[in-house]
Amino acid sequence: MISITIGGSERQLGEADATWVSHEFAPHRPGQNPCVRVSIDTRKIKIDLHTPTCGPAGGGGHYPNAEELEVIKLWEFEGLNTPHFTAQRVADFVERLQRLL
Repeated sequence: MISITIGGSERQLGEADATWVSHEFAPHRPGQNPCVRVSIDTRKIKIDLHTPTCGPAGGGGHYPNAEELEVIKLWEFEGLNTPHFTAQRVADFVERLQRLL
């Protein structure tokens, strides 16, 4: 299962698209991005990612495997590990994640 949560709205990866991402960002003022979470629980990948706007990161977990590292690299490439991300970067991540998986 792969879910994307923006603010309080959640969608499965296959149902998340750029229009939905933009819609979820619309109520937020510039510079006040919503919390974005991605939860991946598949046979090979078990990770939870969230933007800094969600609050402090939790610890623990496991050392990422090769597949998980690819997802993390994509997250960082889109700048989702910084507070200065955009709806477009989230939409790009979702699109690339769909192709990656």
